[in-house]
Amino acid sequence: MSSTQVVWPNFLVIGAAKAGTTALHSMLSEHPDIFMSPVKEPKFFCFEGGPPDWRGPGDQDRVKGYITDRDQYLELFRGHAGEARIGESTPWYLYSEQAADRIKCYIPEARLIAILRHPVERAFSQYLHRVRDGVEFLTDFAEAVRSEPERRDKQWGWPWRYLERGFYAQQLKWYFKRFPKEQILILLYEDFVSQRDATLRQIFEFLKVDPNFRPSTTNRKNESLIPKNLLVHRTLSRFDPIAKAIPGPLGKAANKSLSHLKRKNLHKPKLNDHLFNDLLESYRTDILETESLIERDLSEWLKPRSRI
Repeated sequence: MSSTQVVWPNFLVIGAAKAGTTALHSMLSEHPDIFMSPVKEPKFFCFEGGPPDWRGPGDQDRVKGYITDRDQYLELFRGHAGEARIGESTPWYLYSEQAADRIKCYIPEARLIAILRHPVERAFSQYLHRVRDGVEFLTDFAEAVRSEPERRDKQWGWPWRYLERGFYAQQLKWYFKRFPKEQILILLYEDFVSQRDATLRQIFEFLKVDPNFRPSTTNRKNESLIPKNLLVHRTLSRFDPIAKAIPGPLGKAANKSLSHLKRKNLHKPKLNDHLFNDLLESYRTDILETESLIERDLSEWLKPRSRI
């Protein structure tokens, strides 16, 4: 097959957000029988035809990078060289019924992979990610959760929907309605973390590629750490362009030192047990429905944290 031939992907990692899709994308890209889009999260099937009209802080700048043109999307796969599997990862697809429709229209035979994470932990991780990136200005997760309905009413974008994106049952129904179950692989984030090799084998068998291959990136993480001191973080970040502009070994040393200082200022806050339990109750019915849909025991997800 010519390396210049443009084709559609034949599998997608469709979600969920903050459930290991960044790490999985890297691992899949190492497999000799798999070609992964060099751009992660192109979002094409969500927004074909034009970016969304989101009105939250920074939303309009962010959507400019979304790939909404079909020809531009297909260009992502021009570099394939005859690999058996061609794929991309956009964790937003799971959250979009329109994406399910478009995937069914363009690539009805595609294999779909979804990784589900405990919905409360997923929501908190998404919130921390946005705090780390300097776009979430509410420093209290409970306050951010309370603000979610108002933000939605004001047409703030999907990245602001911390709780809503964790109601998996309806999202899965969109896909089960359109695709046969044998084309959909549902995994749990907990298994992906604790049983990495077995989970990778399951994925490779599902994709019908060599199941014995083990990538070298099995320990990569996309952790949602946030600054201990926001002023220090912002000050250090101002030096990023300067360090990157320094050529040679001196520039490399400057970037390394700056990265080290920034990492020292990061930490991962713990979610308050009371808030965890309150949010868990809002998900309880959906977790039970999801359990039935995927035919997996999710009783661990239903356990409250001890209030000590």
